[in-house]
Amino acid sequence: MPHQIINVGLIGLGRIGKMHAKNICEKLPLLNLKSIADPKPDLEFIQNLGEITVHENAQEIISNKHINVSKSTENYYDSLIRLVISQFISTSAAISITNKLLLSFDATVFKEEFFENLTYQQIHKLGLTKNKAKCIKDITYKFINDDFSQKITSLSVQEFNRYFLSIYGLGPWTLNMFKLFSLGDEDIFSSKDAALRRAMEESGMVTLGSDHKEYDLYAMKWKPFRSIASLHLWRSLD
Repeated sequence: MPHQIINVGLIGLGRIGKMHAKNICEKLPLLNLKSIADPKPDLEFIQNLGEITVHENAQEIISNKHINVSKSTENYYDSLIRLVISQFISTSAAISITNKLLLSFDATVFKEEFFENLTYQQIHKLGLTKNKAKCIKDITYKFINDDFSQKITSLSVQEFNRYFLSIYGLGPWTLNMFKLFSLGDEDIFSSKDAALRRAMEESGMVTLGSDHKEYDLYAMKWKPFRSIASLHLWRSLD
C-alpha cells in the first residue's frame, strides 16, 4: 500500500519556523509544505523552498484545510486497545505485539468478542503485562456493558475525561492520544510523551532534562492547534 502524502501548513517563520520548513522540504518526503502563515514573511527564503502559498494569518491556513487533524478511525475499541499495547514501550515493539495478537485472532482490527470471555490471566498469557491485560479486560467490559462509544458524545469534556481515567490502566497520556488520533481534537500536547520531548530538545526548543512544565509552557504558543505541532514533532524524528 503506497504512503499517503500529507499536505501541511506552517504557522510562523521565525528561526525555529525556518528550521521546520527546511526539515519538511528536505528530510520528510511524506510531508508536502503547501502554505506558510507569517505577518512579515521572508519571501526570498520561501521562494527557495518551492511553490508555497503565503498567508498573513494562521486562520487562512486552517480555513483552507491544508492541515486536517481528522478522526483516523471511528472504531474506538480497536484504537484504544492499540494505545494500551503501546504504553511504556517503543513504537517498533508495540507494532510487533499488535501484529502478533491480531494474527492469533486471524483479524486486522481488535473486536470486543476477542477478549470478552477471556480472563485477564489468559490475556496476560497472550504476551501482555498483567496491568495491560487488566486494562483491556476493563475496557472490553465498558464497551459491552457501559456503552463507552455513546459517552463520547453524551458527556461533557470534563465528564468524559473523568470517566475515561476511571478505567483501570488508563492515564493522561492515553487520554490525550485517544483524543488526538481517534476524536480529532486539534489542541492536544502531552509532555508525558518521550518522543515529543526528544523532538523539542533536538530542535533547541527546550533544554535536555528540563522539567515537564517547561515543555508544556513552550507548547502553549501553539494553542489552539497543539495537535498539529505534535504531529510535526513526531514526524521530525523519522
